[in-house]
Amino acid sequence: MKKLLALTLMLIVLLLCAAAFADGEQKSGLFTYKLKGNGTALITEFDWEKNGNQDVYVPRMLDGYTVTEIGDSAFSANWLKLDYSWKSNHASELAVILPDTIKVIGEKAFFSCNQIATLNIPSSVQIIGDGAFSNTYMKCSVASSNEYFATINSVLYNKKTKSLLYCPKGIVGYDNPLIIPDGIKKYAAMHFIIMMDGEAIVTM
Repeated sequence: MKKLLALTLMLIVLLLCAAAFADGEQKSGLFTYKLKGNGTALITEFDWEKNGNQDVYVPRMLDGYTVTEIGDSAFSANWLKLDYSWKSNHASELAVILPDTIKVIGEKAFFSCNQIATLNIPSSVQIIGDGAFSNTYMKCSVASSNEYFATINSVLYNKKTKSLLYCPKGIVGYDNPLIIPDGIKKYAAMHFIIMMDGEAIVTM
């Protein structure tokens, strides 16, 4: 009876520890992550200060867990905490390389990360949250085999919803208007100049 009770208590402790681990955040190198219900990893934060002026290679796995999601504000949260003097010394020349295990890029995941010059969107990505790349100069490239997204002249489009998702800062101006391809039904709210029916307008 005592052995059964001890085993039961041990099992309860293990289950509580597992639940706590699943709900809590873990640190692995420069990445902070948490486990999702399906046992995969969701990145919640990246340490830009420790990374310095280095390209970012998001790993396929963290501590043995497959990385499938970049969480909301994951890369922007830590970046926005840095003081301006540090950020001003890091030019917009860095690349972020995502693995082909990523399925979701969360809302404002890279918001205002102006030090990033390029980012690849692999064929595995199915969801990109609102404002994922807002207020950046970042030029995204999408794998040609991706069923959901595509880029034309560095502008990101959603194939399924026929919508414009993101236009990098600095590539559009009065002398260089953005021409929306035929078939695009809507576009995200942003500041840039486009051509519609032959007239240049500013959208907000």
